[in-house]
Formats: sequence, structure tokens, C-alpha cells
Amino acid sequence: MSEDSDFEDFDEFIRELDVLYRKLSRKLSKQIKEIEKMVERETACEDWDIRTIDRHGVRGFITKKRFENLLRDLSKGAFEAEFSEPLIDVFENKKSIRIYMELPGLALEQIELVIFDGKIEVKADDFHKIIPLPTRKIDSEKARAIYKNGILKIRIPKIGRFARPKREKYRIRVVNHKRRDGT
Repeated sequence: MSEDSDFEDFDEFIRELDVLYRKLSRKLSKQIKEIEKMVERETACEDWDIRTIDRHGVRGFITKKRFENLLRDLSKGAFEAEFSEPLIDVFENKKSIRIYMELPGLALEQIELVIFDGKIEVKADDFHKIIPLPTRKIDSEKARAIYKNGILKIRIPKIGRFARPKREKYRIRVVNHKRRDGT
């Protein structure tokens, strides 16, 4: 096999990626135009919750599909399975990593958290997600999680830059309130 054929394979791969990118761009542009038309005509009120953002330097829409008509759609057989992940926010500062996650309607016993290899694994009922952490320099043993009103709050303290992180898996116990020591 010659070096030229390797470059030809790579060039073909890049061409295929370019075609895929153009198709995706056209489809996304079409969907955005449809949303803009719905907003202008105010026809999206039944199935969509659309908020317009028009601030200095920021213009756009926040759209959410409503599921009020789910039972009606199911009875008609028109419903296609649609999966929606809970919202997850990860914040990092000098001292810790904080993760906030929507998990409504669960009991504490249904939530399982494990930190391993620079990631946190979240298992809750039918939901399963592995979230990469922004750094491996964490103190897994001091990690804390609070679940209250459908929101899971996880705080993972960082360790000094010269300290070595532990490699083993560590399970985080989830509680439903803050302890008196503030953790």
C-alpha cells in the first residue's frame, strides 16, 4: 500500500465529512427558520414554549417542546419515542467542581453516584450518564451530594496542584439536606 493511497483515503474521508456538515447546516437552518416563522405567527403556543432573547450581543430563541398532548398522541399512535436528558451544569472554581442536575420525582435511594478516573457516573432510575470532570485533581473522599426538590447538587473539592489524586472508585452518599458543618 502506497503513501498516496493513504492520503487519498484521508481526502475521501474529509470530503464525506464536508458533505455531512453541509447537510446538517442546511437542516439546522431550515429548522431555525421554521421556529422563527412560528414565533412571528404565534402558532407555536400549543406544543412549544418559545422565549425570545434580544439583549445586547445576544439574539435568539430558547425553545422547549411541551408534552401536554402526550396521552392523546399515544392513543393515536403518532408518538415516536423521544429521549430528553436532564439539564446538567458543571462549574469549576479554584477550590471545587460543582455539578447541578435536574432529576425530578426520584427518591434518594434511586440515585447512585460514583467517581472514577476523572469522571462521575450518575445512575438514577432509568437514567445513566457518565460526566467527564474538568480536572482529575479532586478529593473524591470529600465529595458531597444533596438532592432536594428534584435538583441534585454535587460538590467535589479540588486538591493542590502537587497532590496526587487517588485512582480507586469512590461512591458518594446522597443526602436530602445540608449538614450543620455546611457540607
